[in-house]
Amino acid sequence: MTPWGCSGGGERHSLLIGTPRIGVPLTLGLLLATWPAAAHGPLFSAGPETPWKGAVEITAGYHLERASGAGETEREREAFLELEYGITPTWQINAEIPYTWKEEDGLDSDNVGDITLGTKYNFWRVDLPGAQWKASALFKTKLPTGNDESEPRSGTGSTDFIGGLAAGYEGRRWYGFVDARYRLNTEGAGGRKQGDKLFLD
Repeated sequence: MTPWGCSGGGERHSLLIGTPRIGVPLTLGLLLATWPAAAHGPLFSAGPETPWKGAVEITAGYHLERASGAGETEREREAFLELEYGITPTWQINAEIPYTWKEEDGLDSDNVGDITLGTKYNFWRVDLPGAQWKASALFKTKLPTGNDESEPRSGTGSTDFIGGLAAGYEGRRWYGFVDARYRLNTEGAGGRKQGDKLFLD
């Protein structure tokens, strides 16, 4: 996973490329590669950072998962684009838009997955010479935007909720953070419900 960032200003970039299967990821990759890198919070968990007012932060990622056994192979690939916007210096909103490719039992599908919308509020901050302590609360909602009728399905058909707290220290030399999040999964398509999850980082 690689972060890219931009300050919200600058040139407008656009590019159109042929087939949907490779066009969307390739277009996004080329588009994001033209912007300069900027500071970014933890990639695999929720840090307490919020971007400054008016800032736009863009993260592109790719995930590959493969399982095999009993003569069957399952593959899942996901490319995602996460957008974060600073409403104030302490409050941000964000959206994560995934695109998935799945192969299972000889069937394959590719669709937009379940989109996640979220917000984060930095409620505590202590500024020190060359360092800063901070803590934030966050909330996300995963919407059932993926196609739960395709085979294999690209969405769960459920609306899920994530809430948590994150705190950290950032200095000129050291950076550390801790977070706790709880994910509440509701019943999805076909009466299926995934178990709830607790994340500690």
